[in-house]
Amino acid sequence: MNKTKYGIWHSIKSYKMNSLFIRSFIIVLLLVITPLSIIFGIVYDTSKNNVQKEITDLNEATVERARDSLDELFRETALMASFLSLKPEAEAFLLTGTNDPFALDTVLSEMSSSIKFFTGIYRYIHSIYLYSDRNGYLISNLYNGGLNFFADQGWLDPYTAIADEQPLIYARVRETGYPALITVIKPVYFYKGEKIGAVVINLDVEELGGTLGHWNNSFPQAAYIIDKEGKIIFSKDLTLINRQVGDYPLLSGINGKQEKSSQIVKMDEGSYVVSVSPSSINEWTYAAVFPLSYYSGHLEKMRISMIRLFIIVLAAGLSVPFFISIHSFRPVKNVLSVLENPVDIHGDSSSRRIKGDELAFINASIWSARKNKTMMEEELALKLEALNKARASSLLAQINPHFLCNTLDTIKWSAYELTGGKNETSEMIAVLSQLLNLSLDMGNHLVTIAEEVKHGQLYLRIMEMRYPGLFEVKWNMDSSMMQCKITKLSLQPILENAIYHGLKPRKQGGIISITGRIEHNMVHIQIEDNGVGISPKSLAEITEHIDAELVLNGDSIGLRNINQRIKLIFGNEYGISLRQETEGGTAVELVVPRIEAYDS
Repeated sequence: MNKTKYGIWHSIKSYKMNSLFIRSFIIVLLLVITPLSIIFGIVYDTSKNNVQKEITDLNEATVERARDSLDELFRETALMASFLSLKPEAEAFLLTGTNDPFALDTVLSEMSSSIKFFTGIYRYIHSIYLYSDRNGYLISNLYNGGLNFFADQGWLDPYTAIADEQPLIYARVRETGYPALITVIKPVYFYKGEKIGAVVINLDVEELGGTLGHWNNSFPQAAYIIDKEGKIIFSKDLTLINRQVGDYPLLSGINGKQEKSSQIVKMDEGSYVVSVSPSSINEWTYAAVFPLSYYSGHLEKMRISMIRLFIIVLAAGLSVPFFISIHSFRPVKNVLSVLENPVDIHGDSSSRRIKGDELAFINASIWSARKNKTMMEEELALKLEALNKARASSLLAQINPHFLCNTLDTIKWSAYELTGGKNETSEMIAVLSQLLNLSLDMGNHLVTIAEEVKHGQLYLRIMEMRYPGLFEVKWNMDSSMMQCKITKLSLQPILENAIYHGLKPRKQGGIISITGRIEHNMVHIQIEDNGVGISPKSLAEITEHIDAELVLNGDSIGLRNINQRIKLIFGNEYGISLRQETEGGTAVELVVPRIEAYDS
């Protein structure tokens, strides 16, 4: 087999099929790029979600540790207050008055030492008060004396409202406005149920936040405690103390004690993770706020790294669809070369065997198709020649058509002169001249049904003149079919057979019915006569003769000629058929496809 002298790029550039290479390249490219894009998108989205989840988990863990630490601190403070209230010196102070100066000095000395001990050890303890309701006296690390002369009396009303022995923990701000305090009040009751005083421990919020190791500077978190009225009672930002959460957008959704939860809150300056957890000792809510911008740099670095990796993979991936497309186009290139220069592989002794060689098989198929095409062209030429002969055989004689028509026209006018006007002879000559003009027009194989009907009507007019009273004609043609195409000289031979073989032997009273209709996109024309009919044996012989092998070189234009011309032009599924009528006579049906004149 000859090898092409062109490379694959010539094949791609020189043929319209180069789009096959482009389409293959694009399809394979999409098959590579699309999964990569989806995978990278999923990986990035998953990584981003994982980072946000880690931040959320970290924030939840932080707020829970803070809750546990502060709740435990408040419990310890309440226990510390209970411990101080149970000291013998405190009990003596609470139960006795101030009449015994020596006893009072001893109590003051002992209790002052205990109070200073605790305030000195715990930096977040701002002050401790030991208050006696019986004598209105107060001992503290800030002041010893009558309550009336003590500057801080903000705890007195809550103490007065206490009706049981449970410690009261609440937030407040001293009358001076500083510092912000969380106060623990432990009421003391006598054995008869009489409230005789209290131990009050004030925790400094600022110092309390600084002593919690969870709120260091390694993470930009902010912690808050919100009471059941929605007031901020603890914050590293002291300006928020005693403000409502509604004044602070990040905490506006928190109101009193609520279930543990986390959510991402978007603000103009960025997004934040807000986690909340309820207190285990009172109706407070702990909250921690973590800005996502803290990790935005890490996310941006991760995104840039993934984009770089995607570009590298993409560049490497482009080579895959390119080489796949080149490889898949190579067989097409070989086929194109065969189309340019097909070789008769069966006559090429140097060629490889066709079996197992796809290109050799394609070459052989193309060569065979070309040979078949040539043979079909030759056969078609022969058939067209035969068709022209069949048209020529429709002439009644081998004479010059123009000479014959001119001669008939001369005879017609001579008859006019002899008879002194129009007569039956001149009329028959005129009709015959028209009939010959239509019959001898060799320009087309196909005419409209309207033209063919006109030809048949002229023929029948002549026959009526020749055999007056022998027959009458009934036309019933669908008007929608009159512009459909039909083979020329199809009706006249059938009408001729009906007259000569069916009606003429009958002598008189003959009827010819011509009916036309369109059915299933096919044209059906039926010519019936009520003549003498034909025997079954003769019908079988005529049918066999009509359907005989295609031979169109005869000199007659009978039923066989009509049938074979129809099959030659329209196909084997069309043609004519005969049948014997039950009441006598013969019917011939002609079937052709519905082809409008403007379709051709």
